[in-house]
Amino acid sequence: MGHQTNETTELVRHTTEDLRRGDLTMRQMAGITPQEMVAMAETADALRRSGDLDGAAAVWGLLLSYDPYVPRYWKALADIHRRRSRWAEAVACYELLALVQDRILDDARAEATCLFALGEGELGRLITADTEGRTTCGSMVTVLE
Repeated sequence: MGHQTNETTELVRHTTEDLRRGDLTMRQMAGITPQEMVAMAETADALRRSGDLDGAAAVWGLLLSYDPYVPRYWKALADIHRRRSRWAEAVACYELLALVQDRILDDARAEATCLFALGEGELGRLITADTEGRTTCGSMVTVLE
């Protein structure tokens, strides 16, 4: 298994710390709109489709530096690292993907609990139904050969 680059190691470290603290994202602090984030993601996808995996990885990394709580960004970057046989970086991205998804599931379950307590059982059931069957951290981490 290869070594992670310093850039990936730093990104993973910062994201892990931010996940624990629940801090604001750089996107929010910089005032980047959701539409601008979508445009950057479309650019990353176009670069990947054209075969420019280095360019695509750079854009996905930029998106993650702005908002590390979007599972799609982690999956896309992990898939690029996997395609480039950068196994350690791919595994690190998949692990962060699992943490982000676990956080989303935990937040949805907490919201549903509050809705049940407020007598809004139907809304609570909708939220829990939407999260059932989603992958959790333990089953998300992919073993790469």
